[in-house]
Amino acid sequence: MSATQVALLKQFVELCRANPDLLYQPSMAFYKEYLESMGATIPPPSSGRKSSEKSESATEKPSSHYEEQEEDEPEIPKPELDESGVLEDKSDDQPLAMGDTSKQVSDEDLEKANEYRDMAMAAFSDGDYAKALEYFTKAIELNPGSAILHAKRANTLLKLSKLTAAIRDCDEAISVNPDSAQGYKFRGRAHRLLGHWIEAHQDLAMACKLDYDDTANEWLKEVEPNAKKLQEYNRAKERRIEEKGLRERRERVKKAQEANRKVAEESAASETANEGEEGDSDAAGGFPFAEMFQDDPEMVQMLKEDPSLLMKVLEIMQNPADMMKHMGDPAIRKLITKLGAKMGGGAGMFSGFNAGDSNAEGPGTADETIGSENKPSTQAKKNPEPDLD
Repeated sequence: MSATQVALLKQFVELCRANPDLLYQPSMAFYKEYLESMGATIPPPSSGRKSSEKSESATEKPSSHYEEQEEDEPEIPKPELDESGVLEDKSDDQPLAMGDTSKQVSDEDLEKANEYRDMAMAAFSDGDYAKALEYFTKAIELNPGSAILHAKRANTLLKLSKLTAAIRDCDEAISVNPDSAQGYKFRGRAHRLLGHWIEAHQDLAMACKLDYDDTANEWLKEVEPNAKKLQEYNRAKERRIEEKGLRERRERVKKAQEANRKVAEESAASETANEGEEGDSDAAGGFPFAEMFQDDPEMVQMLKEDPSLLMKVLEIMQNPADMMKHMGDPAIRKLITKLGAKMGGGAGMFSGFNAGDSNAEGPGTADETIGSENKPSTQAKKNPEPDLD
């Protein structure tokens, strides 16, 4: 390869380094494949690099910022409660009989149920809670639709520390009569003994609202401090959840806005790139040395109409032996001649091409082509042979 060819190749390599996107033009596919076959690494198109970088910055930065906020938030401390008076639940697995609420209660059933109720209350007053429980159960079986009987048996169960069973009876009493103050009162007490402070406060407050009772009010004041602390704690947790949800919504909006902005930027960049490619195409069909032929409209038009000319020239530059394949192409001869002249070497760097062409097509073929451009012939003149005669 001549010095001029080397200089030309170096210039082309420098152009590709400065703008690797040239190699992604269709007319440069041959050279790109050649470089990759030699082990070269071709950078991705600049638009792809920019979009990927923007995509990473748009997705990673907000998430990392959000994670930092999550880590910086201290955990809400649980309140210190007065757990004195909380008991162990001694309810057994077998629930007590609730009676058939669809039963038609006769006068005889009602009278008998009242007798059992009186017997249960007497046993309760004597402190015989087991006996009182037995009698209340019999009274409920006879008159299951009585809310007061369920509430009274619930109070008996409280004395036996069968707290869950007492809550079941109170639920039944409230189901039968939603305005059962006794049902709310004893259910509130059962929740208090289990340490369910907020539930206890709600039930006892409802009991006092339905039918004020000094005992119920006293129990209400007892649970109020713990219930208030837990309510404030729960409100703080709810605010934390709401704030987290608000931050997540803001992050989603921010990401959506960033994505829209990125799409707009990529669209604008794509339009700019398309305009640039059209400009290059108008100049010389994507030929990287278009600036050499800006003053030669004929060559610009020729390269625009046939981009494959560049690939043929590159083949000749890489392997001068390939000149023989293109000897019959006048456009190649013209391009090589003018390219050599632009590089300051005339057509000398492709002298083998021109010489081969003269032998193939007869005297004057190359000269005619070159003469049409008023360029001097680059063929070497032979000295006259001596006259042997």
